[in-house]
Amino acid sequence: LRNDRCDLTLPLGQDDVITDSLNEVLRESAVGQTIKAILGKGSVLYELSCLVSDPGSQRQNLHPDTPYFEGKDAVLYTCFIAL
Repeated sequence: LRNDRCDLTLPLGQDDVITDSLNEVLRESAVGQTIKAILGKGSVLYELSCLVSDPGSQRQNLHPDTPYFEGKDAVLYTCFIAL
């Protein structure tokens, strides 16, 4: 990451605020409904993290987090929630 951004992995199951927030997003929002529709009930959460940008940071250019191969299913879905 650039000097004006950091990636912070959030611990699952160790903080009620994080667990409660994740449950609310997954169970009570359009994000959760979309994830369920695309991936089904057996999907796995691989990572829960925050991307923190300092005030005045330049915006990131549009980019894929993983390689894209035409005709192949996505291997990863990323969801950003502005706080």
